[in-house]
Amino acid sequence: MINKEIELDFEKLEAACKLALVEQQTLAEQAGLTSQDLELIYLSGTSKYQAGLPAEAIVDFTYLVMHQPWDRRFHLGLGSCLHWLGEYQHALTFYGYALVMDACSPDASFRIAQCFLSLDDDASAIEALQMAISQSYSKPEHHFVGEQAQQLLSALNNQ
Repeated sequence: MINKEIELDFEKLEAACKLALVEQQTLAEQAGLTSQDLELIYLSGTSKYQAGLPAEAIVDFTYLVMHQPWDRRFHLGLGSCLHWLGEYQHALTFYGYALVMDACSPDASFRIAQCFLSLDDDASAIEALQMAISQSYSKPEHHFVGEQAQQLLSALNNQ
């Protein structure tokens, strides 16, 4: 149960991911959903999240991950909702999927570090922050995340 409002079926979610990985077919393809259909749902989830409604946004992002698990934005969105709702272990799973989909982008590593800090695992958080800093050099647009990671790492090291 998440935040006493929404219950997620993680077994169903895992089954959808396995369908995509093993049989290389997404639920979106089976249902005849277009990329535009999925994009509208993504915009809905993003709007709800930005409006401070993660318990509502999680419904959209769960649907998206189940129907199109190859889009890392959907994993980041679901991970962010879970993170906000205090479901750090579950958030780590989806941030991890996003990290695997783009190992050069520091956003997932930074969010992983935040989850580890919330779970009182400073050693893992430091490792994730160091990774985020390294990844931030891959593209100029990642520089800001690298700066945030460096600030958080410095604060941890000064404790």
